[in-house]
Amino acid sequence: MEKYDVAIIGGGSAGLAALKQLSTLGKQAVLLEAGEKVGVKNISGGILYSKKPNNGRVYNVEDIYGQNFVNEAPLQRKITQYLLHATSKDKVFSMDLTAAHEYQSNFGYSVLMNELNAWFAQSADESAQKCGGGIVPGVHVNDISWDAMQDQNFQQHSCIKVSKLL
Repeated sequence: MEKYDVAIIGGGSAGLAALKQLSTLGKQAVLLEAGEKVGVKNISGGILYSKKPNNGRVYNVEDIYGQNFVNEAPLQRKITQYLLHATSKDKVFSMDLTAAHEYQSNFGYSVLMNELNAWFAQSADESAQKCGGGIVPGVHVNDISWDAMQDQNFQQHSCIKVSKLL
């Protein structure tokens, strides 16, 4: 049975960010992804923002994806104007929400999550492999056993049962 410091279930944005961050902390982490590769199950997109709050600190996309994010990531387009249109029969009502979109913002880009996560998986996997971990695709987690076990050093451990998809 293989043992890791951390097992992450799911190769979405949060799982990949966790894998990358744990690897930078020197933890041996493995990410179990049900898809044949990361990103194949994503069908949505959205707007990815980088914020600059007047007070406090936020973790931005640059903190997670790296400082060269804008130049390297598979971004669709920069959002420069944000309009909302409501339609009904022969009527259209439009609102310009650009000011709200730009409020305390460095930038916003539209993204397709399948492309973004597949791109990010490469970097996260490289980092994890340096610590003896990585991404294992095609694995469906069918049970998690939280039965705590102690090893000879009195360290607590839990088991994850998985089945390999064909």
